[in-house]
Amino acid sequence: TGRNPLGSLVQYSDGKLYGMTSGGGANGFGTLFSITTGGTFAKILDFNGTNGKTPVGDLLIAPSGNVMYGTTYAGGVNDKGVLFKIENGAQYTKLYDYNAATGGNPVGTLTMIRKVPLMTFEPIPEKTTFSSTFTPVVQSSSSMPIFFSSSDPSVAVIENNQVKIVGTGGANITAFQLGDNGYLAQSATQLLVVKKLSQTITINAIPTKTFGDPSFTVSATSSSGLPVTFAGQQSVTIDQNIASIVGAGTGIIVATQEGNNIYDPAPNVTYEFLVNKAQQTITFDVDPTWTCC
Repeated sequence: TGRNPLGSLVQYSDGKLYGMTSGGGANGFGTLFSITTGGTFAKILDFNGTNGKTPVGDLLIAPSGNVMYGTTYAGGVNDKGVLFKIENGAQYTKLYDYNAATGGNPVGTLTMIRKVPLMTFEPIPEKTTFSSTFTPVVQSSSSMPIFFSSSDPSVAVIENNQVKIVGTGGANITAFQLGDNGYLAQSATQLLVVKKLSQTITINAIPTKTFGDPSFTVSATSSSGLPVTFAGQQSVTIDQNIASIVGAGTGIIVATQEGNNIYDPAPNVTYEFLVNKAQQTITFDVDPTWTCC
């Protein structure tokens, strides 16, 4: 089957891996072979001297994807090596016999100019902590798969090649493609900004009060569902959510919600209500025993 492979494997359009050995085979001059990713081996060609011998480089896949090119170190008409092609994974054709005048015994790998793919990565709209998992919009002139990575896994992670929001802040999302026989590798980056959600507070109405009224409960809700805290000013004081009247005039309740890792602090809400003065009465004490003259 061949021995002493000196080059690398290449993956052809049929999904198989192709390579060469520098020795062994039927003639001891090396072989050209394929092997599936599952390990099924097939010898394609025995180098016999006339068609080349002792290859030491890699095969090169043409941009079309259906032709491979290679060289051997020796063999051919002048025993200086040959240039050959393999079509459809099996059909061998010798293209050129190297010679002393033009150069012989190639030991490197053929190279071919590959295109730089044109990649367009559209800006990512601003997200919030409740935004759904999404796939960034990327176009490329290469048909190779597009993959993504995140610079900050505390803000966003990649799951099933989609971006999943896990926190707030900023992260660079990079789209990248691996190279193939026709295109070089390429990448592009866009900034992902994740902000907290906003919230509001609604205080339940408080009726007009009168100085001397008993303490009462103040209630409010936030759109986030987070608890609201209160402070009293002027004619009212508050302990937790219990308000007490301390004078006539205007009672002021200030409601706050400080937010958390998902929500921004809510704008403070100020609620004013009237506290009337208490009515008073005057009582005269009359002495029933009054003597005149």
